[in-house]
Amino acid sequence: MNLRSFSTPENNPIFYPTTQSKKIARPIFLSSYHFDNPQICNYMKSKNILIIDDHIPTEDIVKKPYNDPLDLSYLDMYSDERKSFHRQYFYRYEGQENVCPLNPKGATGLRGKGLLSRWGVNHKIELIISRYVRNENENFQSNSLEIEILLMKNVDNQKWLLPGIFEQYDRILNKSIINLFQTTISSNLIPSDHDDFEKNKKILNDLLINNAEIIYQGYLDDPRNT
Repeated sequence: MNLRSFSTPENNPIFYPTTQSKKIARPIFLSSYHFDNPQICNYMKSKNILIIDDHIPTEDIVKKPYNDPLDLSYLDMYSDERKSFHRQYFYRYEGQENVCPLNPKGATGLRGKGLLSRWGVNHKIELIISRYVRNENENFQSNSLEIEILLMKNVDNQKWLLPGIFEQYDRILNKSIINLFQTTISSNLIPSDHDDFEKNKKILNDLLINNAEIIYQGYLDDPRNT
């Protein structure tokens, strides 16, 4: 997760949780993807991400059935599931009638479809499951300022990530979403044929139903997307 912050074209600062640093406002339509100023986030140009000057969509290397097609004529870009919490921006490619959505708060100059499955906004629910650290007697220290959090390893790039599920634009932890989190997290902790597998699922179910609360809802920039 990139913990730097951006400013919008309207000069309204956007801060990621816990950050206090202020960044320089930049226009959203930038032709350059690299800035020498350290106050601006720099993302490396990717061959899998279309730049605005190319005008030719590149193939998405992630081949999954829920991926958006490169042809935008079949997509309703104004549907609820594609809306952001922020103002939407669109760009019309040269020679195309359809407009494609851009990241509403991006400041990198990247345009088009990135490595994530959808054009424009990709909605996601991420869980932060935490507990107090234990002392030498294996007892939880409720007065400690230290906590432990649960992370899962991404099978594609071997990075540690928070447990998350894409394409849930309503942000509701319904039964099917909770069940998916239960299975995914439990499978990463122990084999499914282990005696404690169902016990772990039950603990996660009770935790998500009785103790879950929203701590942040909004935009996060992702270098895998536009």
